[in-house]
Amino acid sequence: MYKPFLSVVVITKDQAWNIRRLLDSVLTELEAWPSAEVILADSASADETVSIASTFPGVKIARLRGEQRLTPAAGRYVGFHHSTGDLILFLDGDTELIPGWLRIGIDLLQTKSEVAGVGGIFIDLLKDAPVRSASDIPASANSLHDMGHLSGCVCLYRRVVLEQVGGFNPYLYSEEEAELALRIRRAGYRLIEIQRPAVFHRQADQPQTLSNALARSRRRLLYGGGQVLRQLFGTPLFLTFARERGRAFIPLIAMLAGVSALATTRITNDSRWIEGFVVIAIGGFFALAIRKHSLYQAVRSVVAHMLLLEGTIAGAFVSSPPSDTYLIDDLEQATRPTFLSTAVNQDAPSPDDLPPARESVHNRNPFVTVVIPTRNRPELVVRAVRSALLQTVTDLEVIVVVDGPDPCTVSALEFIQRTDARLRVVALPQNVGGSDARNAGIEYAVGEWIALLDDDDEWLPQKLEKQLALGKNSSHRFPVISCEIIGRTPTSDYIAPQRRPFLPFADYAWGQRGLFRGEGALYCPTLVGPRSLFKKCLFTSGLRRHQDWDWLIRAFALPGAGLEFVSEPLVICHFEEDRGSVSSTTDWRYSLNWVNRMQSYVVPESYAAFLLTSLSYSAAQQGDWSAFVPLLVSSFRRGKPRAIHLAMYFGTWLLPMRCRRFIRSITQGRPK
Repeated sequence: MYKPFLSVVVITKDQAWNIRRLLDSVLTELEAWPSAEVILADSASADETVSIASTFPGVKIARLRGEQRLTPAAGRYVGFHHSTGDLILFLDGDTELIPGWLRIGIDLLQTKSEVAGVGGIFIDLLKDAPVRSASDIPASANSLHDMGHLSGCVCLYRRVVLEQVGGFNPYLYSEEEAELALRIRRAGYRLIEIQRPAVFHRQADQPQTLSNALARSRRRLLYGGGQVLRQLFGTPLFLTFARERGRAFIPLIAMLAGVSALATTRITNDSRWIEGFVVIAIGGFFALAIRKHSLYQAVRSVVAHMLLLEGTIAGAFVSSPPSDTYLIDDLEQATRPTFLSTAVNQDAPSPDDLPPARESVHNRNPFVTVVIPTRNRPELVVRAVRSALLQTVTDLEVIVVVDGPDPCTVSALEFIQRTDARLRVVALPQNVGGSDARNAGIEYAVGEWIALLDDDDEWLPQKLEKQLALGKNSSHRFPVISCEIIGRTPTSDYIAPQRRPFLPFADYAWGQRGLFRGEGALYCPTLVGPRSLFKKCLFTSGLRRHQDWDWLIRAFALPGAGLEFVSEPLVICHFEEDRGSVSSTTDWRYSLNWVNRMQSYVVPESYAAFLLTSLSYSAAQQGDWSAFVPLLVSSFRRGKPRAIHLAMYFGTWLLPMRCRRFIRSITQGRPK
């Protein structure tokens, strides 16, 4: 029998509601690999999951019996032992495969022998959410990130590595991916996540609910940490796992601190110890509620951590069944293993063979002009340009202003121009900075509307369509249309802004309600407005920093200007450390002079908030303690500081960056 190159293992448990959609997506993607096999490992489903799956030709079905310990890890273990492919793709039964990711993952494993497994991004959807189209899927640069472990809902592994390290531990209720990753990394291999959407992950309930946390506890899905700690006790991997996955120790440390405070109070007869602990505990709880903008979410977070601690302790006392519990011979087979026989159109071009942009004839009177300033970043600006040219609004022109001599960028853009005449390149003879580069693009623009895009960011395909529909129906003479973004960091994605924008803009952008920066912002690559507005209000010439804030504050001060907002992420903003930009600088003195010039536009509360948050952050980053007193004094002398901004100010200066990032990650869910 011919050995398949790829095996797809799907694990299910009462998921008849999704299995047809999942298998359809898998079989469609596998048309490029006609010898692939699909194995469904079902954990004693009581619904129609197996009967629906059996209607798909070429799908091999293995059923676990109800008296066995039914865990996701057991399904993966059984599916792997039924498989024969060199590469094994594991999918959960509540997912749906997104086209494109699998090809990139296979290519990566074929070219990098040190990589053992590949993962991808999953997009959470509710169970009954409508089917997403390809145009709704965020674009991506397909960057690669080393990971501690891969998500179980979608992961692609080499068979030879799984055989070498022993594969999934079928007895774990959870944490099987992290435990397997420890063994893989100890063997010297890497695990890589491709920053590209791989699957839609459908859930019956919103994950951030108390009922969801309680349901996970009842299903023993919080036992895994304790099981792994028991298994690894006395080995070099014990401390590694405890350090990487030791979230359950947070409430334990708090409880020990409380017990210590109580004991000290009893021994010394000094009630200040327990009173201090109570004050700190209450203060921490309300800080958490402020972070989450919800008392309910704060309660849910505390309960979830307590349940995790309880589950970890209980899991440490769970013994493993005998090693022969999941012998393959004990399993039923609904169908015999066969290979997919879907014919492949050999003449159809692969995605890599498609032209870089659609053909079009340049329109001398486009409806929209996209302005992109750039300097010495050809690989980034090409990504931005392609995302603009692939908009569903085709009546547009893209003007890239190359800020100074930059032959590499000009050459890269000329290559795109040969296939899409909508791209225009303005090469400035000398470097003028981001503000003047944008002004040059505005001067060349002929579209009725102007949209701004930074060279290191990208748009989703329907960005302009949705914003222009809102702008054309606006009651404002000069509408400024913005939207939410997907903030992409080297470790994760998040949606911003956290608060819906309002005017006055300075009050919104700087008037923090929580203890961390970034609640409110209108990002430059989200902005769309009429050309007449940009002509009336150009960017301030020579401004090195705060270009978007400066423009927005002055633009909204014009008669007839107003704000429109699309509450949907339509832009991907890439935030990476150690990357410069056309307009970046961290000189806090420069920023102080700028806000003093803008003081007539902002109220005293907003002025003080800017000094105590944004400026203090810049100065603290530079380690310039000479700013500490002047910023604090100016905030009182010229502004009206609020208590929360003072708390942020002292926290910025007194807490190390790593400490602030850790607190933010556990309270806000933002990347560290």
